[in-house]
Amino acid sequence: MAGILSQFRLRTVNGTLTVAGASPSDPRPTVSPAPSSLRRQRESASDCEDDEPISSWDQPPSTSSVKRRKLCVQDVARRLRVPARNLEAFAELSVADMLITAMAALEHMGRTRDRDALVEEVQSPALLNLYKSRLYAQMMSPGMSAYVTNMMDRTLDLVKASPELYGLTEEMVGRAEVFNLIATPTSSFLTTIRGSMKQKILLSITDKASVESLVKKLCKSASIVPTEEMHPRAAFLRKALVAFEFVEKRRALGAAHPAPPVNLLTSTPPSTQPRLNSYNEEDEEDTRSVSQETERDELAASMPATGTLIEPAGSAVNPLHYGPNDFWSFVDDLLQEMRDEAKEKHGDNAEAVAYDLDTQFKAILEADSGGSSSTTHPKGRFYDWQIVMNENMSRV
Repeated sequence: MAGILSQFRLRTVNGTLTVAGASPSDPRPTVSPAPSSLRRQRESASDCEDDEPISSWDQPPSTSSVKRRKLCVQDVARRLRVPARNLEAFAELSVADMLITAMAALEHMGRTRDRDALVEEVQSPALLNLYKSRLYAQMMSPGMSAYVTNMMDRTLDLVKASPELYGLTEEMVGRAEVFNLIATPTSSFLTTIRGSMKQKILLSITDKASVESLVKKLCKSASIVPTEEMHPRAAFLRKALVAFEFVEKRRALGAAHPAPPVNLLTSTPPSTQPRLNSYNEEDEEDTRSVSQETERDELAASMPATGTLIEPAGSAVNPLHYGPNDFWSFVDDLLQEMRDEAKEKHGDNAEAVAYDLDTQFKAILEADSGGSSSTTHPKGRFYDWQIVMNENMSRV
């Protein structure tokens, strides 16, 4: 894939964002130079120019590469007046960059009458697998992108808002068939990726696997290298799925009352449920003899009565507000609420906000992995009550 598409990369030249690989004579609009402060910022990061070949995008990005891209993303976001909170959407913008690059190349190749060759390349499994690797890598990175669910819509909106930034003409942007040429297969593939990722997380719970094992499986699927930094994010995704699946199972049971809110950071079962805190193989037969009504009551009681990440009815992150296929929307909103809470505490202190988020993720990992305060099951408090939850719900 380092052929045609590698010739078309977004980069800044003398403060102006252009598409690398385009002919100097191309009658493409350009944008005015950025303010001097932004130019200095980009210059400090080698003009935000990233010469990383497209063929290497299936590998985790280096720290310097991420920093350079972030500076470019910030510049583009400021020009398009994208809300500041969206700057953290690394996965979204990584895929957006690839789509925009392909679209710019498509228009150029259309003028040179080699359009069919590029269409075949854009829709090839090799390029789609690059999307997969990038999405997995960024979802498991320390920055852990939100906005996973609306990646395609935001990408197209980004292009439509200012097509000249990407070397595209308004005429091309207005042609639905051109957008669909790239957007349709890519959107379908991203949906498949998200479904596959969710399934692996769910299997790690039902198979009683460790976070480390989950990370290895996710990374193997996407052909990326696992790192220690991925563990807290994997633990977060697993706990988010626990809360989401709990509500879905409760719906299936036909519970008359909403599930109690869940706090992902304090998921230890209450002392009023000693069986959940001392799970062993002998409990299995007792569990199977409990009536469905008793199961429902015990399961509801096993969840914390208060929480900060999933609030009572009315909150944007109440899992009752989501449909069976809305898990990633649920994840997006949980992440955003975590960020908002951190910003409320620390204001504009970006370093303090990042540290606060990191602390929250590590607390979730500690609870999942056992931690120093776990005295029940060797694999930890979260693992302990989750086993019983799965057993109770498996017969629904």
